[in-house]
Amino acid sequence: AALVLLPLAMTLNVSCSGPKGNGGAIESEADLDGKSIAVIQGSIAEQLVIDSRGTSGLMSFNNEVDAQEALFKGKTDVFLIDDIVVMMTLKNHPELDTIYATVPPMPIGACFNPANTELSEQFQIFIDSLDASGRHKEIRDRWCSCDLEGSHRDIETPADGKPLKVAVMATAPPFNFISGHGFDGYEAELARLFAASLGRPIEFLNMDFGGIINSMVGAVTTLGTTLTPDEQTQ
Repeated sequence: AALVLLPLAMTLNVSCSGPKGNGGAIESEADLDGKSIAVIQGSIAEQLVIDSRGTSGLMSFNNEVDAQEALFKGKTDVFLIDDIVVMMTLKNHPELDTIYATVPPMPIGACFNPANTELSEQFQIFIDSLDASGRHKEIRDRWCSCDLEGSHRDIETPADGKPLKVAVMATAPPFNFISGHGFDGYEAELARLFAASLGRPIEFLNMDFGGIINSMVGAVTTLGTTLTPDEQTQ
C-alpha cells in the first residue's frame, strides 16, 4: 500500500562534499565520473546516482554518521546529501569542499500509514495553521541557521495517554538529532508541537532511514519524518 505523504513546505537541494587538497580532482559534477559516491540507502540522492550513473562506484549507508566516517577515512570520494546537512558538516569539518548538484529542489514531508486518515488529516490542519500564522517559517528559518543549541525550544507534551509514535533518523542535524534535550531538531520540534496540539504524549523511535517506511507499513509507528515524495510508494 502507498504511504500518505504531506509536504512540509520546505525544499532541499543536493550537494556533494569531499576532502580538500584532492588535487582539484572534484570541482564539478563531471568530475564525479569514476569516483566512489556515498549516499544514504533509500534516499533521493541514491536514486539520482542510480538513474544517472548506475551502481558503479555507489556506496549506500544506513545513516549520515557511517557515510561521513567513510568519507573522512578515504573509503569514498564524495558524499551526496542535502545541502543543509552539508552546511552543518562544514561547520565542524572545514577541511571538506562542496559542489552543488544541478537537480530540482525537493519537498520534504511527514508520512502516515494510509489506513490512518484521521491522523494525516489532523496533521495537514496543524501544518496549515502553522503556515498561516508564520510560525512554521520561523521554526524552519531558525533551524536552518545551523545554530543547533540556539535553535532549541522547550515544548511540553502530556505525560499520559496514547503516545504519538514518531520514527526518525536522529543522525541528520538540523532535521533530527540527539542533544542534551533528547530528540531535537526541526522535525522533532514539529512532531512535539503536533503531539501537544492533539493532547498526546510523544515517543520517538530512532532508526535507520530505510526502517522508517517499514515501521509505517507495519504500523509500528504512527508518523514518519525525513521523507520525500518518491519514497511514498517504496
